Parts: sequence; C-alpha cells; structure tokens
Amino acid sequence: MRDAGIFDGDLMIIDRGVTPQPDDIVIAILQGDLTVKRLKKVGGQWHLAAENNEYPTLM
Repeated sequence: MRDAGIFDGDLMIIDRGVTPQPDDIVIAILQGDLTVKRLKKVGGQWHLAAENNEYPTLM
C-alpha cells in the first residue's frame, strides 16, 4: 500500500462499525490471511486492488 502512503511499520486503526464503500482502503481476510487493499467495484464485480504495482489486484 506504499502508493497510498501506508508503509511497513505504520500503525493502522480500524473501525469495524463503518461499512466499506468503493475506493475505501479495507482489511480483508483471504484464506485465513489478512491483506490491506483498496476496495473497487468494476462492472458490478468487487475487486481488492493493491496500491503497489508489485502485487496483483484480487477478484
């Protein structure tokens, strides 16, 4: 998420009471692992987009 200004060692505060909207940065659990991505909606489908071109967008 370095292109979003989030770097290794940064502290994130998460409010689980907020409903995520498109283009929000979210923490998602995928196959038991946590990931931080930008939530995108493209053509009716949800995607988790990386803010670092070294990592893929997840669909």
